[in-house]
Amino acid sequence: DLQALDFDYLQKVCESSLISGSASAEEATPAENVQKRANLTPEQRERWRSIGLQRIAQGKLGIVLMAGGQGTRLGSSAPKGCFDIGLPSKKSLFQLQAERLLRLQQLAAQAAGKDPTEMEVPWYIMTSEFTDSETQAFFQEHGFFG
Repeated sequence: DLQALDFDYLQKVCESSLISGSASAEEATPAENVQKRANLTPEQRERWRSIGLQRIAQGKLGIVLMAGGQGTRLGSSAPKGCFDIGLPSKKSLFQLQAERLLRLQQLAAQAAGKDPTEMEVPWYIMTSEFTDSETQAFFQEHGFFG
């Protein structure tokens, strides 16, 4: 549920990540009650999948994509999500994510007996000062991928 998010904490984490060397690994607080999918039984996986699709259909889940990095190590100054990673389809990482999100909407609608065109999963894309304008332009040029 998006209303339960602690935006002040998230802002603090984002701001501290911009300051090089501001926190050591020892200072990080590990998340509690984390499960690895590989350690779940098939029944647990199916239960969690069902709950997830139900929450999506209810409009209680959204997607956050951290997309503030540039592709400098890939030989590009463009945001990494815009980069052609060499797939035969020539799809960008942003397009692949958008297509997966649209498919997730379809699955959630199907599970809930709803029309997929009436569903919308909020997709928040966190950019940086270095990638924001180019990311926005990329999405506009590609019709927001659907």
